[in-house]
Amino acid sequence: MTIPKEVLERLEDGSCICYDGAKVACMSDDVPKRDNAPVQFEIDRENRNVVVRHVIYDEEESPLYVEYFIDKEFLDTVSSLRRVEIQFVSKEGEVRKTMVIHLSDEEIQLVKREMRVGN
Repeated sequence: MTIPKEVLERLEDGSCICYDGAKVACMSDDVPKRDNAPVQFEIDRENRNVVVRHVIYDEEESPLYVEYFIDKEFLDTVSSLRRVEIQFVSKEGEVRKTMVIHLSDEEIQLVKREMRVGN
């Protein structure tokens, strides 16, 4: 599987972007070492943008951080699906690994509050 060309053109090494509903592409040589690793959800606001962060504890001493900015369209899709699909891709756009992260109702509500969107 490969990432769409228009997404790959916007993606830089070491960065992640959301696209196509609830998908996130991350260009990185680092991929989760375990499929069932615990994941911590975090959210912040940077200037006027909302950034979501997943801390993947695939290695105790060196967790993997996935961070990306979101918009209302992404929030709407994630709110109905209750999950995010993280795709770790090479510079060529080949998907090296996919990880699905399920979000709780509390996490969805937290994102809505941060984006200042009603229930």
